[in-house]
Amino acid sequence: MKRCAFLLCLLSILVTSAHLAFADDAKVVWKLGHSAYEGDPIYFFAEKVKENVEKAFAGKVEVQVFPAGQLGDYVAQQEQMQMGGPRCHNRSRLIRVV
Repeated sequence: MKRCAFLLCLLSILVTSAHLAFADDAKVVWKLGHSAYEGDPIYFFAEKVKENVEKAFAGKVEVQVFPAGQLGDYVAQQEQMQMGGPRCHNRSRLIRVV
């Protein structure tokens, strides 16, 4: 069920952002923050998301992964997203997408 929810979120990101990535030759940068450290399954999951998104957009979208709370805690990342910061972040082992 979680995998299905994630795939739906990822699909919605790809669909809603496609116009940004393909409107011109400018590269779009997405920031993905999470609280997991290297070696945690969420860390590997985030790296796989980065790999798949960049592959799907043929290099027109760059995903920057910020592990270990580098972008702040959950509240800080929510505020950053509302102000145009990171495109998605992890909370309680689920990826939330804006």
